[in-house]
Amino acid sequence: MQRHLPNVSLLLKLLSALICVCILTCEVQAQCTITKLQQVPNLAGVIDNKGYFTGLLRWLPADYNSNTTTKYPLIVGFAGLSSAGNGSSVANSGGLCNIITESGTSLVSKIENGEISNTISGQTPYIYIIPQYRNYVGLPIDSLRHADEVDALLDYLVQNYRVDVTRIYLVGTSSGANIAIDYVASSLARAQRVAGMALGSLCYRYSFVKNNNGFSVLANSKLPTWFVQCSLDNTCAYNDGSVNQPGVTIPDDWVNGINAAGATVAPLYDRLPAAPQGNNGLNYCFPADYGYHDTWRTLYAPSFSNPAGKNLYTWLYSFSRPDATLPVRMKSFTARLQDGKVYLRWVTLAETNNKIFTIEKAGSNSQFTTLATVPGKGDAVVENAYEFTDNNPLTNLSYYRLVQTDIDGKKTYYDIKKIMNKGSLKQLLVVAPNPFTTELSAFITLDRSQKVTTVLTDLNGKQLSVISAVYNEGTTEINVPSASLSRGVYFLKVTGDGFSHTQKVIKQ
Repeated sequence: MQRHLPNVSLLLKLLSALICVCILTCEVQAQCTITKLQQVPNLAGVIDNKGYFTGLLRWLPADYNSNTTTKYPLIVGFAGLSSAGNGSSVANSGGLCNIITESGTSLVSKIENGEISNTISGQTPYIYIIPQYRNYVGLPIDSLRHADEVDALLDYLVQNYRVDVTRIYLVGTSSGANIAIDYVASSLARAQRVAGMALGSLCYRYSFVKNNNGFSVLANSKLPTWFVQCSLDNTCAYNDGSVNQPGVTIPDDWVNGINAAGATVAPLYDRLPAAPQGNNGLNYCFPADYGYHDTWRTLYAPSFSNPAGKNLYTWLYSFSRPDATLPVRMKSFTARLQDGKVYLRWVTLAETNNKIFTIEKAGSNSQFTTLATVPGKGDAVVENAYEFTDNNPLTNLSYYRLVQTDIDGKKTYYDIKKIMNKGSLKQLLVVAPNPFTTELSAFITLDRSQKVTTVLTDLNGKQLSVISAVYNEGTTEINVPSASLSRGVYFLKVTGDGFSHTQKVIKQ
């Protein structure tokens, strides 16, 4: 009988592999050890109805449980893509462990290694929340929107922790920065919910939020922002259709766009150069750090001062949002003309002591008069939708304003909406006013709901703005970004299903 001896070489390879697995497993378990942070796992479906946020890590002030009446400022830190996971306990490397092992320079790491203190002279300690999200689709630049889920996250945190709602701050790096800016740029109401924001290594191009005029949203919200980016970032590089753009052009565009939109609170910007040989200071970024992408080592470092002369933790605290305590948080307010009537619709996210809404209307003289009143919900923590129809709209250009009155009689005024009513003359495209000075408003009239693309070009045909969205039947206003345009002549082209129309517009 022939006996088969074991393959010694194969056995040694298997044994070596098992040893490596053991070492890696033990290393992951060790790296997942936390002492200051606490894990809150298995929150998928609890925070938001889509299950996007799956769990979180938290760091509460030392006196949180003893000072039961104190409300604390909140920092929500969105980590990068490698931190995504299913929200399970830190012992599972597919869950919250991903946040902990993300990077040795991350916010979590700086908390755990004691680099960050939660006791700062003259300040109330922060509540730190680092949420885990399930994924981030469409990297690195244009992605699915998650603004609704972030709204739900903030609602969850306010309801479950003693948060000072006038001091809610968002910070984020890489994909986490994308999530944060997507949220604040999606609407004025959301931007005004946040008291300050700081972002490192942003990969989120403005093109994905321009339908909402994101530059103007941030400018009008007066939200203090701080951008940190490496000048040689190649992780966020992209091709704009004509030339490859380095990643640093993304925050360049955001900062320039916000300023051009008339920001009264100018963004802060640290555009870090590559480090000289032998220099590892926080004022530089490094090629070994994820392709010049790791700016969080700078952003989260308490020893680094931004252009305002403060570190992240003292700079954020210098801002608050007293208006965050307003009785109504508005999600949206829209107006459209259809069949000779104006349909107004607004949606609230939450209401407190809300008595009534007043709808006001004005003509070309901009003198508003009351059109109707609609009862509010009093107190509500869920979305509520309201609708009103004006059966007798004014001809040509008119304005609608929504005013909220609380039980104590205090009034809050919301954005003004414009309507162009040409009566029986149904022009496909009307620009008013034209010539314009600051805001370029185009009114399109459709016979059915469809996708329409609006393109603004200069005299040479260069595209300056592209807006593509679905609009309902009737006449709807399209706000075309124009604050950064110089005086001159431009062309506005709208294209839909079976039609294309171009009109000359003039900025004075």
